Amino acid sequence: MSNPTRIVIVCGEASGDRLGAGLLAELKSKLPHAQFEGVAGPLMEKQGLKPWFSYERINYMGFVDPLLNIRSIYGLYNEVCKRCLDNPPDLFIGIDAPEFNLRVEKKLKANGIKTLHYVGPSVWAWRKKRIFSIKRAVSHIMVLFPFETDIYKTHQIPVTCVGMKLADDIPLGADESFKVEARNKYGLTDKPLITLLGGSRKKEIDMLAPIILTIAEKIQLKVPQVQFLIACLNEKSKKQWESILLKAQRKLSIQLTVNDTRTAIAAADVVLAKSGTVTLETMLLKKPMVVIYKVSFLNYLIGRCLLTLKHFALPNLLAKKSLVSEYIQKINPSVVADEMVNLLNTPQTEMISEFDTIHKSIALNADKQSAQVAYDLIKDS
Repeated sequence: MSNPTRIVIVCGEASGDRLGAGLLAELKSKLPHAQFEGVAGPLMEKQGLKPWFSYERINYMGFVDPLLNIRSIYGLYNEVCKRCLDNPPDLFIGIDAPEFNLRVEKKLKANGIKTLHYVGPSVWAWRKKRIFSIKRAVSHIMVLFPFETDIYKTHQIPVTCVGMKLADDIPLGADESFKVEARNKYGLTDKPLITLLGGSRKKEIDMLAPIILTIAEKIQLKVPQVQFLIACLNEKSKKQWESILLKAQRKLSIQLTVNDTRTAIAAADVVLAKSGTVTLETMLLKKPMVVIYKVSFLNYLIGRCLLTLKHFALPNLLAKKSLVSEYIQKINPSVVADEMVNLLNTPQTEMISEFDTIHKSIALNADKQSAQVAYDLIKDS
């Protein structure tokens, strides 16, 4: 009897855990006796993946934090490589976390192990020469957006656009009933509601929370009846927000949600979102938004030297124009508050129509497509 198929999956954050869980669920239907192990979060573990350690141990943001934790990260890199080389899997799947996963993939591919990378690094935006190291690291790469495939094809890297899982999960016809259901869940009234998305990492929240609360105060001065929801990834980030709110002593009508970001967005009239995947979720739920982000000054300087993009927010990148307002690093709370109030008071028909067009272009059944790519790689021996 042949040994069961063994697949190692490594992700580096919550969004990767969600992608991996969907891929894993579909792959199990194709390979019912396969064994899955690696570095994951609760969603992949729930699907049956045997964890080596939590993804939180490789989850560092920016340019500086990884350098400060280089010894720990290098130790984990060695551990992952050793486990795979001592007992080679039929396939290694790295989900996002390119600084970690591509290094692992390069080592494994050089030793004859098939490697599949899910979520293409933004080589079209910055550090374009990475394309050559990607070619050495991956047997195949899966990207989320149609425009990403060209650069990989140009360099003869096998690539498949699988679309965006979020776009599959959220119905194209999201309407007012979603808002009503979401508000009922949290006992919210029909008064104006703004959802605040301040990130999932501790440092992100610490950096953005004071700005977000100042913006909220300024909005409340103009719209006294406004309500606020803060979407927390988990209990840990909820406790962090509770501590921040207690110390800040702001007189705001704020409710916290836990592990329910989609409902928190659906309940909103307008969203204030930190730059990242949540801006896509907000777009797919057809909510007007303003996007903000801030990092340490050193991270900002390094990023500005390397980035070649005019826009940061994903809806703007996909639209190839300024569709939503974005404020990166230099954030004036008064300006952002005025913009949010304007979004509350003015129908955003054109913005929502553009959101709908983008939604259709990236709803490609990502779970099934990604599982099929993985299955084909395993069977193509």
